[in-house]
Amino acid sequence: MSIAKFLISSILTLLLIYFLDNSWNIGGNPLPPLGRFLDPYHGFWQNIEKTDQKGSTSLDIKGLKAPVKVVFDSLMIPHIFA
Repeated sequence: MSIAKFLISSILTLLLIYFLDNSWNIGGNPLPPLGRFLDPYHGFWQNIEKTDQKGSTSLDIKGLKAPVKVVFDSLMIPHIFA
């Protein structure tokens, strides 16, 4: 029984990869490969945020006793040095 489950899940995975990696012509309208379109590193989602965004360079926050530096890396992940 476990071999049948493995084979079914493997076949479904391969079919899903095939359908998401190829473009389709539905009703005369070409559809892009959805797997590439939804790829977070090279597809549609890459265009959501600008990479050269910069916020305010200095803020005055009550309660801080020493300087705090926030640096954003290439993935816009903040690194806080205090």
